[in-house]
Amino acid sequence: MRGRRSRTACPSRRPPATVSPSPAPSRSSAAVADRRPIAFFGDDFTGSTDVVLQLEQRGLRTTLFLMTPTLEQLREAVSQVDAVGIAGTTRAMHRTEIGREVDAAFEMFAELDPAIVQYKICSTADSSPDIGSIRPALEAGRRLFGPRPVPIMCAQPSIGRFTVFGNLFVDDGRTVTRLDRVPAMANHPSTPMHEADLRRHFAAQIERNVEGLGLLDIRGGLADEIVAGLHDTACVAYVVDSLDQGDVGVVGRAILDHVEDGGTLFGIGSGGLTAALADALTDGSTAPPIPLSIAGEDRIVVVSGSASPRSAEQVDAAAESGWATLHLDPSLIGGPEEGRIVDEALAALRSGSSVVVYTAHTDIPRSAVPVDAEVVGRALGRIVARARIEAGVERALVAGGDTSGYAVREIGAERFTPVAVVDDSVLLGRLDGGDAQLHGLEIALKGGQMGRVDLYDRVRRGNGAV
Repeated sequence: MRGRRSRTACPSRRPPATVSPSPAPSRSSAAVADRRPIAFFGDDFTGSTDVVLQLEQRGLRTTLFLMTPTLEQLREAVSQVDAVGIAGTTRAMHRTEIGREVDAAFEMFAELDPAIVQYKICSTADSSPDIGSIRPALEAGRRLFGPRPVPIMCAQPSIGRFTVFGNLFVDDGRTVTRLDRVPAMANHPSTPMHEADLRRHFAAQIERNVEGLGLLDIRGGLADEIVAGLHDTACVAYVVDSLDQGDVGVVGRAILDHVEDGGTLFGIGSGGLTAALADALTDGSTAPPIPLSIAGEDRIVVVSGSASPRSAEQVDAAAESGWATLHLDPSLIGGPEEGRIVDEALAALRSGSSVVVYTAHTDIPRSAVPVDAEVVGRALGRIVARARIEAGVERALVAGGDTSGYAVREIGAERFTPVAVVDDSVLLGRLDGGDAQLHGLEIALKGGQMGRVDLYDRVRRGNGAV
C-alpha cells in the first residue's frame, strides 16, 4: 500500500479519454507486500465464494469460514494464507439484526491489522433500507477502520455488471438492461429494485448523501484526483463506476493510493471491488492461480432456492440432459411432502441419476405468502446432507443467494477450501470440519442469475479428465 498523496480540490468538469488496457492480473502467495492480510465479510454465501474466486485467481490464498470463527482461528488462518473471510447471511436479515453480526466480525478483523477489509455485497446491489441494508456495515467499518469516505463498487464487468454515471446495468446474456428493469431484480421477493442509480439507492439506506467516482473522470485520468478531493470533504461514501476491466484496474489503484501507510482500507462491494483492490495490492507479483480443471462425477445433487429466470433455465437444461428434477413446494416444507421429495431424490441418486430439487421456477406461480429464506435454505441443506450420507454423493451445488447460507449452515461444515473453477463465475470447493460423514464434500454455490444455462451439468462432468 502506498503512502497518502497530497489533496487537491475536485475540478468541476473533465474531458473523456480512452483508458489503456490494465495490466494482466497479478498473482502471489506473498502478494500483500507487507504481509498484512485481507479480510472480508460476505452478506451471503454465494457472494463470499466469489470473493474467494477473485482472490485465488490472483494467487492470493484464501480461507473462508462458514461458521463464525474465534479470533484465535482467524489469527491461525492469516499465519498461513493471504486472506480470510466469513460467510454471512445478512443479505436476508433486517437492519436491526445485521449490526450485531457485522460488529462482531469487524471487531475481530480489527485485531488482525488488515490491509483491506471488504463488506461483500451482491453485484446487483440486493438490499433495501430494512432488509440487507449496508448501513450497519458502513457505520462499523468507519468506526473501526477510520472515518474516510467508503468506496462502494457493485460493478463487475467480468460477469456483466456495469456502473455508468452511478447507474447499474446488467448483461443477462441476451441484452444489457438497467437494473430496475431486470425482471428478476424488479420483482425480487425480498428486495425488489426500483432504482438503478446506486447513489440514490444507497443514500436511502445510510440517510446521507452518496457521491460518485464517474466514468469520465476515470477515463480522463482524474480518478486519483477525484478520490483525493473526496477525502478532503465530509463525504461518507461514493459509488465507483466501471465499464470494463481497464476501468477496474484504474479505480483499484486510485482507491488504495489514498489510505495512509499502516491504515486499513474499508470498502463495500462485489467481486469487482475485490478484483480491483487485489490487482492494485499485489503490484505485479506472480504465483500459481487456482486450478482451472476438475474431474467429473457420475451423479451429483443440486438444490435451488432461487426464483430467478436463469435458475429456471438451468433446471430445464438439466431435465433435458436426463436429470431427475423435483419441485419442493416451500409452503409444504416440514410435512409429508418434504419427506416424499427427499425419498424420490435419494432413490434417483442411488439409481445413478443426478438430481435437482428446486423450490421456485418461472412456470410456477409465486405464492402470495412470503417465502422464509431460512426455512427453505435449511430444508435444502438437509437434502444435501442426506444425499451425501445415504447415497454417497461426492459433489453438490446450492443455488440461491438468500437461501444458500442457511443451506450450508444446516450441513454444518466449518470451512470452504477452494478446489477449482468450473465455470466463468462459479467456484467449486471442499467442505471441511463438522460432521465426519460430510467432511470432504465438494460443493459449488451460485447466485440466482449466475452461471451458464448448462452449469449444473458442467459441475457434474467437470472440465478435466473424468
